[in-house]
Amino acid sequence: MRNEGGEFDQNSVLESYFEELHAVQIGEPSESFYPVQDEENVVFLEPRRKKKRTKERPGEVLFSRTSETSRVEPDLDVIEGILRDSFDAQSSLMASGRFDAFKGKEDAAFLNAAWSDPSFLELYDRIQAKAVPGMRDFGKQVRGAVFERMSYLYLSSREDKRSVPVFGEDMLHIMQELHPDANVIDNGLLQGLEGVYVPDGLFLTEFDNKVRIDGIIECSLGWWGTKPKKSDQVYGMKMILKDLDPLVFDPKVYIVSPRFVGLNDIPQDHRIDLESIIVPFKQSTFVDGFIPSMLRDFRGANGLTINEQRHSR
Repeated sequence: MRNEGGEFDQNSVLESYFEELHAVQIGEPSESFYPVQDEENVVFLEPRRKKKRTKERPGEVLFSRTSETSRVEPDLDVIEGILRDSFDAQSSLMASGRFDAFKGKEDAAFLNAAWSDPSFLELYDRIQAKAVPGMRDFGKQVRGAVFERMSYLYLSSREDKRSVPVFGEDMLHIMQELHPDANVIDNGLLQGLEGVYVPDGLFLTEFDNKVRIDGIIECSLGWWGTKPKKSDQVYGMKMILKDLDPLVFDPKVYIVSPRFVGLNDIPQDHRIDLESIIVPFKQSTFVDGFIPSMLRDFRGANGLTINEQRHSR
């Protein structure tokens, strides 16, 4: 019932791994990732810090820039079909009133509407299935996955329907067409492709009976433009727009966040055509109110809260 390591010589490492690895960074599970399979060949790069060898620990995600050699010439006809199917399905949901419960809601009222939303309940079940004792960074992963879901619900409920948001499996299918040899990585809450940047979502638009990409969506609870991994994300964004150029129309990057993200927040070498979309709830309400309540008070189909389940095994 639901009730509401050690140091090493950087020159030798760069010589050994330069062609296979451009950069690897510890990242937030709240955003799309580039997991690295071989944990022994990992370099941790961060501005103004020494490079260190590190191993992947449970709950952490490692980032790497996609290799040029891993990219293939995309089948644009197939991808255009995926875009059409995704656009039609999401447009139908939006027209059906599926997201009306979130319209005009702000802060706690918006978040409380999620308790009865099918999309959120499906995510809650996956979170509970992942809730095991001793799991490292569980809270961070939960915050990231839930914030992405709340962003999707908000973007789908907006009155401005010129662009249709596409998230989740639709987004993954598009990227799989660009990188057919990449392995799917699933951490239980979010999916990605090994060695490949996958955005949180896309904005799709239609004109002349054709569906086109007019935006890349990144969801961020923090200060998006100040973290080292953003350079890899920007690189990935630019490669997507380049590869899919015939299917792109006047694109921008949209950072969905509880706070305004402007160009001044982004280092000069990261600059892109960017706009902020501010969710209708405060970061503090989400992090200090909604997430603790979800873990402590909300009961899953097994009758346990997530916190109870994490301490019951």
